[in-house]
Amino acid sequence: MCHDQVFELEAKVGTVHNVLLLADDVTARVAATDGAPNAAATATFDKEQRPVVDHFATLGKVFTVDARASDGEFTAAVVEILT
Repeated sequence: MCHDQVFELEAKVGTVHNVLLLADDVTARVAATDGAPNAAATATFDKEQRPVVDHFATLGKVFTVDARASDGEFTAAVVEILT
């Protein structure tokens, strides 16, 4: 299934050169809420998107940025990845 998603993605957007993964402390978010919506979203991500991210990670194409960083830190991290 993962490879089907990768082939479909590349058919739509072209060759994937890099993947920017926005990391977040999911455990803290789930604990801070009733948990159900975030837990469901996390389960969906782990089932459907995580295998694709893992595939690109094995190719050295995944770069992770802290989604909770300040605007300046976030921008600096993205600029570093892209240059």
